[in-house]
Amino acid sequence: MQARSASSTKLDAYDAGRELGAALAEINPELVVVFSSIHYDFAELHEGLVDALDRDDVQVFGGTGDGFFETGSSGAVGVSALGLASDGALQFHTHVEENLGSDSQAVARRCARAVVDAAGDQPVRLAMVLFDGLSCKENRVIEGVNEVLDCPVFGGIVSDDRKMERCLVIHGGQV
Repeated sequence: MQARSASSTKLDAYDAGRELGAALAEINPELVVVFSSIHYDFAELHEGLVDALDRDDVQVFGGTGDGFFETGSSGAVGVSALGLASDGALQFHTHVEENLGSDSQAVARRCARAVVDAAGDQPVRLAMVLFDGLSCKENRVIEGVNEVLDCPVFGGIVSDDRKMERCLVIHGGQV
């Protein structure tokens, strides 16, 4: 298992994605966890990342926050990424559900079930959960996830540079 972190303060989303991808390419990650300030076009960020990694099967998951932080840098505007590579020894599954506020416990349960289904015969051993805390009750999300998963769960609420207007979960090139 290998891990590497990277960050970029480039304002252009595609260029920032390419910078992240170039820094992570050596380990050929299967999963890239991204956290950024909210101003980026995430489809372009994803495109730059995938282009620099020269693979379109990498899973990208993350969210917006109050700026970014990484081993070598932190700031109010920018993006950080953690690349994870296991040479196929581990499976990574990501899933996003929309409209969390409608019934956050049921939606979280459905999301966790989709991950379990994607894992097939393999047990889910660790789960990262990110969600928009502006549109739901946090405790209901965790209750829904825990009804399905029997593993450690970590994560939290995504943010928007403390504006409290909109928060985004990043999944592939979509938000």
